[in-house]
Amino acid sequence: FQAPKRGNKSVCLVAMVRSEAIGPMSSINQEEDDFEKLSLVQKDVEVPIEKGQSSAGRAAANMTKSFIGAASFELPWAFMQAGLLGGIIGLLFLAVVTNYTIKLLSKCRQMTKSPDTSTYIDVGRESFGLIGVILVYGSVIAMNLGVCSSYIDFIASNLSLVLIDITGNDAFNSWVCILIVFPILLCLSMIRSYHFLLYTSVPGCLALLFAMAVSYGYFFDEYDLKPLSYYPMVNWETYPLFFGNAAFLFCIHSVVLPIEQSMKEKQHFARTTD
Repeated sequence: FQAPKRGNKSVCLVAMVRSEAIGPMSSINQEEDDFEKLSLVQKDVEVPIEKGQSSAGRAAANMTKSFIGAASFELPWAFMQAGLLGGIIGLLFLAVVTNYTIKLLSKCRQMTKSPDTSTYIDVGRESFGLIGVILVYGSVIAMNLGVCSSYIDFIASNLSLVLIDITGNDAFNSWVCILIVFPILLCLSMIRSYHFLLYTSVPGCLALLFAMAVSYGYFFDEYDLKPLSYYPMVNWETYPLFFGNAAFLFCIHSVVLPIEQSMKEKQHFARTTD
């Protein structure tokens, strides 16, 4: 704008007001431009998270469903690799380590700037800076891709066997069943609050218990149990193979914070892990 002439006090006053108003606005615009230039991992965006509504019981149900799944059916094979005693000791060891690290992750969340809305990414950022963000992003993406792929394959392969047996149509192969279940799983993955997952977690836990009971029933009906001395106590040669399957059962840390944040009374979260 054009500078005011001398002696015109009103024009000077207007010019001063305009300059003071333009200054902060230009500063805000500059900050917005600088923010947009940052990469995704450098942005510290507060994502609105719904206030917790779940009880400790609901959180425990979600936590239990996170633990038990397809990996539960691999435990017999894992015990064959570790031996009877080696499998029991290894399973207890992993359970203790998982319980401790989950509670430790919860304590780290409480020490962040915004404990009520902090995510796994925020914990990594405040612990190790940009490197922590990159490591957490990479590990979470890799873990979720691996776990979700194995679950989709597990569901599709079993659904394929059931549909082929019922209909007698070989067209229901694994790829077709993946296309059938994928939209359902995609919709479930978009749920922001774990409060609503109670309605899938409890039936899922009951269905899994039923499936394991049927599997054990077939086992005792089809196979003869050997004496305890027949089974090796510790199988050192294949013992490392045990940890891959057993760890798959316990590695649920990426869902710990969302489950905790879905609770009304977060101080009772430790109970859900015990």
